Amino acid sequence: MTTGLILICLGVFLIQVKLGIQDVNLASIYGMRPAYLFQEPSFEHFLTPLTSIFLHGGLMHLLGNMWFLWLFGNNLEDELGHIRFLLFFLSGGLFASLVHAGIYRYSHIPVIGASGAISAIMGGYILLFPKARIKSLIPFLIFYKTVEVRAFIFLGFWFLYQLWGSQLPVFGSNSGIAWYVHIGGFLFGLLSVKIWAHK
Repeated sequence: MTTGLILICLGVFLIQVKLGIQDVNLASIYGMRPAYLFQEPSFEHFLTPLTSIFLHGGLMHLLGNMWFLWLFGNNLEDELGHIRFLLFFLSGGLFASLVHAGIYRYSHIPVIGASGAISAIMGGYILLFPKARIKSLIPFLIFYKTVEVRAFIFLGFWFLYQLWGSQLPVFGSNSGIAWYVHIGGFLFGLLSVKIWAHK
């Protein structure tokens, strides 16, 4: 299922690129605009918290998300099972989108990306596999050193960074990063993964 989700996101991105050449912006159509959910409710707008998960704003946005999905998704899928993992992924993305929409309820800026769903996977991962080792590149002056970091340290630092970024004016809502999507998704995974897991 992890591989399937990656292929779907890659396929949708290729469609985005192809239609973008023809000046058709799928992000503006299927991205989630919080204001539409509250001010112009309709069936189409209520679908956007889900459709937005499979859209990405650029190649680096896509590759970053798919790398994290591949890194953490496999082990979690083994623990949850294929169908539960898919439902967990979608539910986490939906919850994360709604957290963002609740905070920025008057925003007309479309939110896209699988970040919320993947953050849910990361939140579940830190609870189920806290001692797993993650090989990481650590910058040291002009060099990089490869070290193995426990998952709870790696993901704990990542989550703290999201909290920090969401509160700084220079980052915050003007950065183009949906910080509260990440935060909401992570908390969803952390608090609910035991309900989804087989054991």
